[in-house]
Amino acid sequence: MSTLSELLAEHTQLSGDAVEHLQRLVAEWQLLADMSFADFLLWIPVGTGFLCVAQARPTTAPTAHAEDMVAARVGAQESKQLRRAVVEGRICRDEDPRWHLEVPVRTETIPVRQAGTVIAVLSRDTNLAMPRVPSPLEISYLGSASDLCQMVADGTFPPRAAVAGADTSPRAGDGLIRL
Repeated sequence: MSTLSELLAEHTQLSGDAVEHLQRLVAEWQLLADMSFADFLLWIPVGTGFLCVAQARPTTAPTAHAEDMVAARVGAQESKQLRRAVVEGRICRDEDPRWHLEVPVRTETIPVRQAGTVIAVLSRDTNLAMPRVPSPLEISYLGSASDLCQMVADGTFPPRAAVAGADTSPRAGDGLIRL
């Protein structure tokens, strides 16, 4: 299995700073997956389509992708929403849910901005097979996850400097204070 660094080196001309930004994002994104109750896939543009270079599954909800998506490619026809996130530089959530291996999946695409340029796209893929009414805690998690996703689109998350004294990234179950 190829690593993120290997896939980026093989398929992109990204600068060292851009690669570092994507590595920091992947190091921090388990919190996004857990608070979103969704899978996160990191996509890079390749030709007219996209290549998945990293994947995170939520520990708080069923996965939308039982299979390993790293190194999966999608062509131009299947990647319209990914392309729209790159071109428009905004979070896109306007497509209808689609079926993926007998699982209904809602996809939201988030441009990954670094130094003012969109360098990749995150897809937030939610498994809709077991809908339920969210609790107040889940609503808070979803709101916080949406705020962090907007920060990714703005280029302000993850932070460039590591948090002093933090050996690992926080987990959703560690607790949450929303200001």
